[in-house]
This record gives sequence, structure tokens and C-alpha cells, in this order.
Amino acid sequence: MEKVDEGLKKIFLPVNENNTHWYLVVFDLCNHQTILLDSLPIATDKEQKRLSIVKLVNDGTRIRLALDLILRPHNLMLR
Repeated sequence: MEKVDEGLKKIFLPVNENNTHWYLVVFDLCNHQTILLDSLPIATDKEQKRLSIVKLVNDGTRIRLALDLILRPHNLMLR
């Protein structure tokens, strides 16, 4: 993977679940953590969401897209 800009600390990834509910996955690059923020946490869904996050990370397509967009020269965050 490409070297990430040292100013980049977190990646926020909104996830749509069955076109009915959104939750947010935060990749904390400094602390090497994945954080799930869900306004409707249901204990029985926790394992399914964990598996969905693992699939996102293993697939990597969305993560690579997010990093590509963030690291582009025209991105104002990097100026």
C-alpha cells in the first residue's frame, strides 16, 4: 500500500445496510483501530456488522478509493 500522508489520521466510511440504515466505520490510522458508530445498535447485528467491515477491509476497493480521493493533489485537506 502507498505511504499515507502523516497528516491523515482517520478515514470515515459511511455504510448503507440493506437500503434501510446507515452506520459509520472509522479507521483510526494512528491507533490502528476500527470504530463502528451506529445510532441503532442491536446486539444481534453486531457480529454481522463486524463481518461486513472485515469484508470491506479485505476487499479494499472502497478503502483504496477513499485514500486515492484524499491523497489527490487538488484535495484542500492536504494544503
